[in-house]
Amino acid sequence: MTALTIGQIELVAAYTLVTAFLLVILFWSRVRWWIKAGAIALAVTFFFGTWTGLRNISGWPSDEKLPERFELVWAIIVEPDETTQDPGALYYWLLELRDDSPLEEEDIYRPGSIDVRLDPTQLPRAIRIPYSRGAHEEAEEARNKIIQGVRQVGLTTRRPKKPGEYAPESEFAFYDRPDPILAPKAPPP
Repeated sequence: MTALTIGQIELVAAYTLVTAFLLVILFWSRVRWWIKAGAIALAVTFFFGTWTGLRNISGWPSDEKLPERFELVWAIIVEPDETTQDPGALYYWLLELRDDSPLEEEDIYRPGSIDVRLDPTQLPRAIRIPYSRGAHEEAEEARNKIIQGVRQVGLTTRRPKKPGEYAPESEFAFYDRPDPILAPKAPPP
């Protein structure tokens, strides 16, 4: 049994216990029946809401926004299918990079411009974004470079189209990972 499976069992047991206490308290209380029914329905709704929300932390792809800087581990492309009415999606497996200093596009290939050191405790995250032809082509090109051994770094911009306009969709691009700056070697003693 994995730790996540044990965590799911603990979650189910906790909600069952809380719901049982609620039922006992409501059974003996002198509250109108519709309030009792509403409280029970609310407890059951929260249980199912939490259970489906657990998918985001149990390895299923999340629909959250892409981080500002990330290293692409792999990409899976699911094209739209009209016969099954599947809108398609792009699934990225990525590692978030730590550095958030401003970066211009012409500085991307300068060694040391992006802090590419990864936190050893960090695990890759799976993110799902809606399908678009442009993103499909970017992901395909990045995936082919990864196969060739060229690591890919993604940069996200959230620039509104006009001043004062909100930009919910992230624009992103993949670049070859810049070389890290290595410490100079000490001369042999």
